Amino acid sequence: MVFIFFGIVGVLGSYTLYSKSIDYAILLPSCTIGLMSMAVLNLNNMRDHENDALSNKITVVVQMGFRRAKIYHFLLLFISFLALCIFILLEKKYGLFLALLPYFLLIPHWRKVKNCVVPSELDPELKKVALSTFFISVLVGIGLWIF
Repeated sequence: MVFIFFGIVGVLGSYTLYSKSIDYAILLPSCTIGLMSMAVLNLNNMRDHENDALSNKITVVVQMGFRRAKIYHFLLLFISFLALCIFILLEKKYGLFLALLPYFLLIPHWRKVKNCVVPSELDPELKKVALSTFFISVLVGIGLWIF
């Protein structure tokens, strides 16, 4: 639901509202934002997974386990990056490569998540992923407007 609402509905819906047309190529940046939003949720669930398991909350992280949730987190970030790269190359909007800069700030984040043993250490990482998602969306918007 996060992917659909924050990605497809939020991005494609807003684009359609303002442009008064549907451009299916916008599905790629929609996927980028949807997957990044899922990464924020996944990270939150990773941080809280022990308490969620004790209180019988069924989350994706509780079901797959902490180690697999780290792999899933990396895949969410990587596929979102890939979707944006494909969009840039297909649409030949090379100025949008600027929107990839926040991903480079996520490299230390990924290392921290990968090496994390104590879930509470992930708390400051939530802000990094949320802000990166915000800056990616802003930079894509500016890039589409300028280029």
